[in-house]
Amino acid sequence: MITGNTRITDLGTQFQVDRTREGVIVTLTEGKVVVDTLSAQHWEEYLSPGEQLAVSSVTFSHLKRAVDPLATTSWSRGRLAFRATPLAQAVEEVNRYASKKLRLADPSLAELTVSGNIVAGSSERAASAFAAVLPIHVVDGGSETIIFPGRADSSP
Repeated sequence: MITGNTRITDLGTQFQVDRTREGVIVTLTEGKVVVDTLSAQHWEEYLSPGEQLAVSSVTFSHLKRAVDPLATTSWSRGRLAFRATPLAQAVEEVNRYASKKLRLADPSLAELTVSGNIVAGSSERAASAFAAVLPIHVVDGGSETIIFPGRADSSP
């Protein structure tokens, strides 16, 4: 498989490839996979189960790390699993599967972390789950759900 300037070679395995604005992310759940670049700065990396490789589409640099493959591929089972995931990343993931999008009202919220499992496809449920465990509140903005810092004022 080739995506952008990155080639992924399947060596009898199960893996996931995500194309993002920043590049390509390859996550291996089973077997072996080799990832290399088609650019002038050639390199290749072999992945083992539970490893993920992020490749920059700008610099062609790459970063390998260990991940929970069940959490990373949970979308394929209709759920989204977060493990100490930055809120900005969780919002981006929720937005991939929901028609009504979430938006962070304040950039300071981006690095709050969230852990848990939610059903994919409902941004409202996701926002409620985030608000239950984080110091945030959500407001229905019509075409989007907006996440604000701080708990909602519960006084009348």
